[in-house]
Amino acid sequence: MSNEMIWTLIYIWFSITISAWASIWFLLPKKWIVWSEKAADILPHETVPPWSSLNKFGKALYILFAGGVTAMFVTLIVSALIQ
Repeated sequence: MSNEMIWTLIYIWFSITISAWASIWFLLPKKWIVWSEKAADILPHETVPPWSSLNKFGKALYILFAGGVTAMFVTLIVSALIQ
């Protein structure tokens, strides 16, 4: 197995893992998610995440894209450090 194929598999694995976990997080019913009281006190109440106006499908697409971009940069950085 060539080096490029190994990095492609690692990239695909990172993309699927990050996207799946993030999508599951936003598609869960809110009653299943326990928010930290301390985090709610620290963050200003005016803070609005960029996905707050999207529906569940829009949130899933947003997170899939963000997860894929994050995985791409992580893979590029790791491959640059190894070579």
